[in-house]
Amino acid sequence: MINKKERDYSILRRTPFGNTYTKDMAIALLINEELGKNDHTDWLTVAFSSTSYIGKSFLPLSVEMQDTYLRLDEDIAHFLSFVDDQVGLKNVLIYLTAENAIANEPSYLLDNRMPGGYFNYNSALSLLRTYLNIIYGSGEWIKFYYSQQIYLNRDLIEDSRLSLSEFQDRVARFMVQFEGVSSALTSENLMTNNYTHGVFEKMQKNYHQERSGDIILGLSPGWVEKGLDDETASSFRYDSHVPLIFYGWKTGRTIITRDISITDIAPTLSVLLNISRPAGTQGKAIEELLR
Repeated sequence: MINKKERDYSILRRTPFGNTYTKDMAIALLINEELGKNDHTDWLTVAFSSTSYIGKSFLPLSVEMQDTYLRLDEDIAHFLSFVDDQVGLKNVLIYLTAENAIANEPSYLLDNRMPGGYFNYNSALSLLRTYLNIIYGSGEWIKFYYSQQIYLNRDLIEDSRLSLSEFQDRVARFMVQFEGVSSALTSENLMTNNYTHGVFEKMQKNYHQERSGDIILGLSPGWVEKGLDDETASSFRYDSHVPLIFYGWKTGRTIITRDISITDIAPTLSVLLNISRPAGTQGKAIEELLR
């Protein structure tokens, strides 16, 4: 029996070879599953995730990132060449995009006299707990904090006969005083208002009544949570603006300069394939690709 520790492949995801093995796996799927060999539409999603892990480790302007993208370019070229040989690119529709970009490290921004910084949420929460104990008396008013969200002890608030909305408002007003916090929305705000643009709209779309916190914080541009190991994308353009390229079947050569949302992909593909759009889609078909 092989000990799993003897074959720990997790390091691959932080190297360009993680992308190469992903490409090889996609080629193996094309062959063994005989994709594109009949009249029925086949769908293959290939996610090159090593760029994200390498970006977090070495930052976007590093030599390591340059090397990663040079190698990724070769991997994609090899994959497209193989698809052309197996199926013919005229019979395949390919779209290329990303889930998010990678922002510059705040230390880099500060060294170059640009706004940015690290939000120390542990210190902020410590001060918040002291503040709430002074106002409402000693108690565990905060359950926990996760990913720019504060979860309150609703049972204690209810037992103390306090107004939840007023309690949330007080916490939100306190949190926006910290440097690096640009906004603090309460769950009451998100459930009773309809934000149609800007950062608040994105925060509202990310809110879930059953799982999200009572207060959701928005950090200022260039700011990240101090000591956070997992990457979190902000609502700002520098790490939410990603490329979207369509290539192959039924697509002509055109450049679209207007804003396109990633949510427009699904309805566009639905129209091209002449199938129903997903029930929950909020995007619109990209008209320039359908002419």
